[in-house]
Amino acid sequence: MSQRQIFLLQVLVWAACLLLIPAEGCVTGQPELVTPQGTLQGKQVAVKGTDRRVDVFLGIPFARPPVGPLRFSPPQPAESWDGVRDATTFPPICLQDLEMMGRLKELMDIKEYLLPTSEDCLFLNVYTPARCAERKDKLPIIANLTGCEAASMAETVECLRKKAAKEVVLTVQQQQHLPIVPVSVDGIFFPKAPEELLRRQEFHRIPYLIGINNHEFGWLLPKTMNFSGLKEGMTRETILSTIKSVRAIMDIPSELVHLLADEYLGIEKDPLALRDAFLDLMGDRFFVIMSFKTAQYHRDAGAAVYFYEFQHRSSLISKIKPDYVKADHGDEITFVFGGPFMANESFLFAFPGAREEEKQLSKTMMQYWANFARTGDPNGKGLFHWPLFDLTESYLELNLTPKIGKKLRGAKMEFWMKTLPEAIWKYQEGKKEL
Repeated sequence: MSQRQIFLLQVLVWAACLLLIPAEGCVTGQPELVTPQGTLQGKQVAVKGTDRRVDVFLGIPFARPPVGPLRFSPPQPAESWDGVRDATTFPPICLQDLEMMGRLKELMDIKEYLLPTSEDCLFLNVYTPARCAERKDKLPIIANLTGCEAASMAETVECLRKKAAKEVVLTVQQQQHLPIVPVSVDGIFFPKAPEELLRRQEFHRIPYLIGINNHEFGWLLPKTMNFSGLKEGMTRETILSTIKSVRAIMDIPSELVHLLADEYLGIEKDPLALRDAFLDLMGDRFFVIMSFKTAQYHRDAGAAVYFYEFQHRSSLISKIKPDYVKADHGDEITFVFGGPFMANESFLFAFPGAREEEKQLSKTMMQYWANFARTGDPNGKGLFHWPLFDLTESYLELNLTPKIGKKLRGAKMEFWMKTLPEAIWKYQEGKKEL
């Protein structure tokens, strides 16, 4: 059996105006919601440090359980139910490597968030401002999607459908590395490869908000991939060996790895500086360049694009991550989702020890995201102006004090988008002539 990692889709949906609607006169108690599938009984929670309340509906099925013949198949519509469905407790999370999650829980000093796992995990968790009156207008939605599906041949899929769910998870645990799988071009969700769709401008010209953190490969991902000794630094030999071991997913011929070393390492000899250069290289390759190219594709198609670089090193990580780590992968999420204001401090994104200026940063980011979800423009009254990502390539530097930046990592973007592709093309053309 092919030992590919299978991760099912897990969806968390938040209403975009969490802190923006006042609660005076709102109905309190246990909210009910009527959906096409049936009636839901939710719960109401307070927003820490405010007088606002939020209606919460947990475990809403959005598709039939993907078990048996439905495993790895296109989702089927959710079935209806009779009576009132309890929507006050979290549903199981999808099958995954809980040993790795447990290690991350300890590393990140997260109190309690590991839920039971199940193959039956296609649920929505919905948070909306407490209803002050009957609403007919639709609220904007912000969704956080995690996980992915692996592409596989029909025979492999049929084999995997017959395996016990725990056996599939055990196979994942035995891999001992971060699973990276290609996008599945199934002809339905993705009719073509994503970059081909972008290049051909075969997408809707709608407002687009996209960004990165300034240290995407700073700590969490190296830890997950079992990199060791980073605190002490790295040698040039170790870096070159590591790059060669992952060059296949970097889509770079081994004969051209030296170009990466020349661009990022230069003649540097200091182990700490070499480590920092390596972390920047990995972050640029797997996050920065792809986000930047996507922004350019949407801009060139005529869409309004807003780009950001999150730069704040959160005090939440100060006792966990080494001093050399800046805004690591995922560090922005707790600010976008209001972590400093979560009453339940055991929740994954909770940030009970946030400083006042960090609370303000969270409010600012929630306002930006909420405005964008409503209108397609993050700007609003009292907010620092966020410019369009146009031909000047302006972007917002999100920090305790926001700033405007231009031409993000200009020389490095030139390398990834022009110098390296040209070198790869010449190399491939040379091989054809042999």
